[in-house]
Amino acid sequence: MSAARRSWVETIAGLLDDGPLHPNELVRRAKQLRAFGQESPALIASLLGPDPRFRLDPEGRWQLTPGLAGVRSSLGFLDYAVVDVETTGGAYGEGHRIIELAIVELREGVVTREFQSLVNPQRAIGASVTRLTGISATRVAAAPRFRDIAGEIRRRLEHRVFAAHNADHDWAFVGGQLREALGDAPRVQRLCTEQLSRRLLTSQRRHHLDALCGRFGVEVHGRHRALGDARAAAEILKHLLEETERKGVRDLPALHELLVGPEGRDPVDGLI
Repeated sequence: MSAARRSWVETIAGLLDDGPLHPNELVRRAKQLRAFGQESPALIASLLGPDPRFRLDPEGRWQLTPGLAGVRSSLGFLDYAVVDVETTGGAYGEGHRIIELAIVELREGVVTREFQSLVNPQRAIGASVTRLTGISATRVAAAPRFRDIAGEIRRRLEHRVFAAHNADHDWAFVGGQLREALGDAPRVQRLCTEQLSRRLLTSQRRHHLDALCGRFGVEVHGRHRALGDARAAAEILKHLLEETERKGVRDLPALHELLVGPEGRDPVDGLI
């Protein structure tokens, strides 16, 4: 997102600090500030619609989303859902599916809730996956199908930053299977702890989960299982957020500036 659009969103966030506003009223106030130059409800919808920090209330007014509100919010005070999935062994687009999923919820650096479930993928599990995880077709035969727990998963992800080690991979499965089960997936900001590590820890040679656990002294109980890996990723995230604070990266716009790559791709989807 361009610097101008980031500035516009910050302006809108400031206008919404005092409460929800109807689109036309938001346009009127933005015009008073000469914020955009071409203010319109359509322009504001294009800015806010894809951003989970903003939402429309039942009366059609724009408001800040609880838990993600505040464009300038301290990173440490955001709500995070740290996710890990184990899968049948290939890509989501090739028909592979989740066999285990875990979510560790963080608020202000404290784990508040955890969720874990085996999932019946309704397809074969690769032999190499069973050797690595210990999860076999027999173990998941009586497990719920993804659609049976999709509503619970969605509720635990909404209004939180979706964090994972290799977030693109995990979101491809979670988001894809939520759309299959429910027709859509929540609009979430995605934060990859591996990408964050690469930007912050420039002297670190390897950034995979085991390497970062070793660096930060994180003990993993249940490696290559969803809950064990999600707990480890949550601990790594806490250490990385402390590192961002030391480097003066204290809010979402600053994190975006840190993470945006030279090729222009934003590794933190949805952050501005």
